[in-house]
Amino acid sequence: MPNVVIVRVGGYCNWLENQLKAQQAPVETFTFAGDYYSLPNLVPLLTRPSRLDLLLEILDTPLPVRKDK
Repeated sequence: MPNVVIVRVGGYCNWLENQLKAQQAPVETFTFAGDYYSLPNLVPLLTRPSRLDLLLEILDTPLPVRKDK
């Protein structure tokens, strides 16, 4: 299942969030209460990799090797 990110802006209801959670979909909810100039800060939040992508990146990272003397 794809991860779902819900950004609450202004007035909102929890219906969609509750429906997704009932389907056991991974849901992250953030309430945006900033101003117009804060909107660009949402871009990194919405474009970040999923938890699976982060795990795969960690597993692809080689471990340090100790040089034997």
